Amino acid sequence: KQKVCTTHSNNYDELEQEILSSLIKICQKYIDKNKIKMNIFENLKKKKKSNKKKELDLLKSEIHHTNDYLDTLYMDKLNKKIAEQQFERIKRKLENELTIKQEKYNELNNGIQSSGQEDFENKKIKEYVDEFLSLAKPNRELIVALIERINIYNDKTIDIKLAFDTEI
Repeated sequence: KQKVCTTHSNNYDELEQEILSSLIKICQKYIDKNKIKMNIFENLKKKKKSNKKKELDLLKSEIHHTNDYLDTLYMDKLNKKIAEQQFERIKRKLENELTIKQEKYNELNNGIQSSGQEDFENKKIKEYVDEFLSLAKPNRELIVALIERINIYNDKTIDIKLAFDTEI
Protein backbone atom coordinates (compact mmCIF):
# COMPACT_ATOMS: atom_id res chain seq x y z
CA LYS A 1 0.00 0.00 0.00
CA GLN A 2 2.83 2.37 0.73
CA LYS A 3 4.65 1.28 -2.48
CA VAL A 4 7.91 0.67 -0.63
CA CYS A 5 8.41 -2.78 -2.17
CA THR A 6 7.83 -3.61 -5.79
CA THR A 7 6.98 -6.95 -7.27
CA HIS A 8 9.77 -8.63 -9.16
CA SER A 9 10.91 -12.17 -9.77
CA ASN A 10 14.06 -14.06 -10.49
CA ASN A 11 14.81 -17.51 -11.85
CA TYR A 12 15.40 -19.88 -8.92
CA ASP A 13 18.25 -21.75 -10.63
CA GLU A 14 20.03 -18.49 -11.46
CA LEU A 15 19.57 -17.24 -7.91
CA GLU A 16 20.87 -20.50 -6.47
CA GLN A 17 23.88 -20.45 -8.80
CA GLU A 18 24.69 -16.85 -7.87
CA ILE A 19 24.54 -17.65 -4.16
CA LEU A 20 26.73 -20.74 -4.54
CA SER A 21 29.30 -18.94 -6.68
CA SER A 22 29.47 -16.14 -4.09
CA LEU A 23 30.00 -18.64 -1.28
CA ILE A 24 32.67 -20.45 -3.29
CA LYS A 25 34.51 -17.15 -3.88
CA ILE A 26 34.49 -16.48 -0.14
CA CYS A 27 35.72 -20.00 0.61
CA GLN A 28 38.52 -19.69 -1.92
CA LYS A 29 39.52 -16.34 -0.48
CA TYR A 30 39.51 -17.27 3.21
CA ILE A 31 39.93 -21.03 3.46
CA ASP A 32 43.25 -22.78 3.01
CA LYS A 33 42.42 -26.36 2.00
CA ASN A 34 45.95 -27.59 2.58
CA LYS A 35 46.02 -26.18 6.11
CA ILE A 36 42.69 -27.83 6.90
CA LYS A 37 43.89 -31.17 5.49
CA MET A 38 47.11 -30.96 7.51
CA ASN A 39 45.15 -30.21 10.70
CA ILE A 40 42.90 -33.20 10.07
CA PHE A 41 45.90 -35.46 9.38
CA GLU A 42 47.65 -34.27 12.54
CA ASN A 43 44.52 -34.82 14.66
CA LEU A 44 44.09 -38.31 13.21
CA LYS A 45 47.73 -39.13 13.93
CA LYS A 46 47.30 -38.01 17.54
CA LYS A 47 44.14 -40.06 17.89
CA LYS A 48 45.79 -43.15 16.36
CA LYS A 49 48.80 -42.70 18.64
CA SER A 50 46.54 -42.43 21.68
CA ASN A 51 44.56 -45.51 20.63
CA LYS A 52 47.79 -47.40 19.98
CA LYS A 53 49.09 -46.49 23.44
CA LYS A 54 45.84 -47.67 25.06
CA GLU A 55 45.98 -50.94 23.14
CA LEU A 56 49.65 -51.46 24.08
CA ASP A 57 48.85 -50.83 27.75
CA LEU A 58 45.96 -53.28 27.61
CA LEU A 59 48.09 -55.96 25.93
CA LYS A 60 50.88 -55.40 28.42
CA SER A 61 48.41 -55.87 31.27
CA GLU A 62 46.98 -59.04 29.68
CA ILE A 63 50.49 -60.46 29.18
CA HIS A 64 51.32 -59.72 32.80
CA HIS A 65 48.11 -61.42 34.03
CA THR A 66 48.70 -64.46 31.81
CA ASN A 67 52.25 -64.82 33.15
CA ASP A 68 50.95 -64.52 36.71
CA TYR A 69 48.35 -67.17 35.97
CA LEU A 70 51.05 -69.50 34.54
CA ASP A 71 53.12 -68.98 37.71
CA THR A 72 50.11 -69.80 39.88
CA LEU A 73 49.34 -72.84 37.75
CA TYR A 74 52.91 -74.08 38.17
CA MET A 75 52.71 -73.61 41.93
CA ASP A 76 49.43 -75.59 41.99
CA LYS A 77 51.18 -78.41 40.11
CA LEU A 78 54.07 -78.42 42.55
CA ASN A 79 51.66 -78.50 45.49
CA LYS A 80 49.79 -81.37 43.82
CA LYS A 81 46.54 -79.37 43.61
CA ILE A 82 46.12 -80.27 39.92
CA ALA A 83 47.06 -83.34 37.91
CA GLU A 84 49.93 -83.39 35.41
CA GLN A 85 47.53 -83.76 32.43
CA GLN A 86 45.46 -80.75 33.51
CA PHE A 87 48.60 -78.73 34.03
CA GLU A 88 49.97 -79.54 30.56
CA ARG A 89 46.64 -78.82 28.83
CA ILE A 90 46.12 -75.46 30.57
CA LYS A 91 49.80 -74.56 30.19
CA ARG A 92 49.72 -75.11 26.40
CA LYS A 93 46.56 -73.04 26.11
CA LEU A 94 48.01 -70.17 28.16
CA GLU A 95 51.33 -70.27 26.34
CA ASN A 96 49.53 -70.05 22.96
CA GLU A 97 47.51 -67.06 24.21
CA LEU A 98 50.68 -65.49 25.56
CA THR A 99 52.53 -65.95 22.25
CA ILE A 100 49.68 -64.35 20.29
CA LYS A 101 49.49 -61.40 22.70
CA GLN A 102 53.24 -60.87 22.66
CA GLU A 103 53.37 -60.95 18.84
CA LYS A 104 50.54 -58.43 18.65
CA TYR A 105 52.27 -56.26 21.25
CA ASN A 106 55.55 -56.37 19.31
CA GLU A 107 53.81 -55.49 16.03
CA LEU A 108 52.07 -52.51 17.60
CA ASN A 109 55.16 -51.42 19.46
CA ASN A 110 57.29 -51.52 16.33
CA GLY A 111 54.73 -49.46 14.44
CA ILE A 112 53.97 -52.06 11.82
CA GLN A 113 50.97 -50.80 9.86
CA SER A 114 49.78 -51.30 6.37
CA SER A 115 50.96 -48.24 4.45
CA GLY A 116 48.41 -49.09 1.77
CA GLN A 117 45.63 -48.70 4.34
CA GLU A 118 47.07 -45.39 5.54
CA ASP A 119 47.35 -44.10 1.95
CA PHE A 120 43.72 -45.10 1.34
CA GLU A 121 42.60 -43.27 4.50
CA ASN A 122 44.57 -40.14 3.51
CA LYS A 123 43.06 -40.19 0.02
CA LYS A 124 39.53 -40.49 1.47
CA ILE A 125 40.17 -37.58 3.83
CA LYS A 126 41.42 -35.41 0.96
CA GLU A 127 38.33 -36.28 -1.07
CA TYR A 128 35.99 -35.45 1.83
CA VAL A 129 37.69 -32.11 2.52
CA ASP A 130 37.70 -31.17 -1.16
CA GLU A 131 34.05 -32.14 -1.55
CA PHE A 132 33.02 -30.25 1.58
CA LEU A 133 34.94 -27.10 0.67
CA SER A 134 33.80 -27.11 -2.94
CA LEU A 135 30.23 -26.46 -1.77
CA ALA A 136 29.03 -28.59 -4.67
CA LYS A 137 26.21 -30.01 -2.55
CA PRO A 138 25.66 -27.60 0.34
CA ASN A 139 22.80 -28.40 2.65
CA ARG A 140 20.21 -25.89 3.78
CA GLU A 141 21.67 -25.62 7.30
CA LEU A 142 25.06 -24.57 5.95
CA ILE A 143 23.58 -21.91 3.68
CA VAL A 144 21.34 -20.56 6.47
CA ALA A 145 24.36 -20.43 8.79
CA LEU A 146 26.50 -18.54 6.26
CA ILE A 147 23.94 -16.10 4.83
CA GLU A 148 22.10 -13.53 6.89
CA ARG A 149 20.02 -11.91 4.14
CA ILE A 150 19.59 -11.83 0.36
CA ASN A 151 18.29 -8.69 -1.35
CA ILE A 152 17.01 -8.86 -4.92
CA TYR A 153 16.57 -5.50 -6.65
CA ASN A 154 14.36 -4.36 -9.55
CA ASP A 155 17.23 -4.59 -12.00
CA LYS A 156 17.66 -8.24 -10.88
CA THR A 157 20.96 -7.60 -9.13
CA ILE A 158 21.52 -9.68 -6.06
CA ASP A 159 23.05 -8.47 -2.81
CA ILE A 160 24.11 -11.18 -0.38
CA LYS A 161 24.69 -10.23 3.26
CA LEU A 162 26.77 -12.87 5.01
CA ALA A 163 26.38 -13.81 8.66
CA PHE A 164 30.00 -12.84 9.30
CA ASP A 165 32.02 -9.70 8.53
CA THR A 166 33.11 -9.64 4.90
CA GLU A 167 31.87 -8.28 1.62
CA ILE A 168 31.26 -10.20 -1.59
